Amino acid sequence: ILWFLLHVVLHEGGHLVGGLLSGYGFGYFRIGRFTLAKYADGFKLKIFSIPGTGGQCGMIPPAYNNGNFPYKLYLLGGFTVNYITAIITFGVFLLLGAESIVGRMFVVGAVIALYLAIMNSLPLKADLPNDGYQLKQAGRDERERRMLWETLDFQAKSMQGVRISEIERDWNEKSPEELLAQCDGAKGITEFIMYYNYV
Repeated sequence: ILWFLLHVVLHEGGHLVGGLLSGYGFGYFRIGRFTLAKYADGFKLKIFSIPGTGGQCGMIPPAYNNGNFPYKLYLLGGFTVNYITAIITFGVFLLLGAESIVGRMFVVGAVIALYLAIMNSLPLKADLPNDGYQLKQAGRDERERRMLWETLDFQAKSMQGVRISEIERDWNEKSPEELLAQCDGAKGITEFIMYYNYV
């Protein structure tokens, strides 16, 4: 359990570093239900969770410009750190040996890190699309990049207490029927949810 929590923190920290290097602003950092969110008057600790996720690093993305924004380093950061950690912890295991209790503890850490890295880097949609899936979709379709940007922007601002009516939106001109008809894609689902959160 401790290894899992540590690797979740490192994974989300990878997103944080990748986001900061890409020009993102800090929105919130969540491990389990405990969330550190940034407001205009400073940082606040909040209770918030999304079922099926161990943590989340929500960041405010740079402006969307000509069908693009920097998303690759932000999405790569999490599972890249897990892969690196898996290599390091397995290296410690090799140094200490299987006869050492501490060594055996580190091989457990390596397996958990590798598991999290694979589960987040392989393009898996499931109930919630993972980093690998979002990276793949954003790279092939401008609408998916826009959806990813809208989702990041919407989540970060909502967590900071910005009212939904104040968040810039390009879906408010569409009828519920139009939004429902386009729900075969991730962008459509996102716009549909935003619409009903707003109304």
